[in-house]
Amino acid sequence: VVKVDNKTAGEALFYEKADEPGVFGERVDIKEKFRGQGLATMALQEGDRIVHNEFPNAKRRFLDINKRSYKKYTDGISDEQLIEMGDKGILFKP
Repeated sequence: VVKVDNKTAGEALFYEKADEPGVFGERVDIKEKFRGQGLATMALQEGDRIVHNEFPNAKRRFLDINKRSYKKYTDGISDEQLIEMGDKGILFKP
């Protein structure tokens, strides 16, 4: 859960994908009035850190369900990390 001044601003979810062994799905949803503050990026980066600490070799699949692009976050994924981009989202390695 992402909070600002003790108010829920949204949530970031990380989950092991049953149909893709070794891959964690990740998505984020921030309420409209809290958007543009970098909260989604911070939540996704923190989730990546936690997943990496527990599962260092796990890949991530980020799906932009709201079509917001999250450029601050996705621009941080290097070409070396990128495995694929498409309708199923962005698959990348740590």
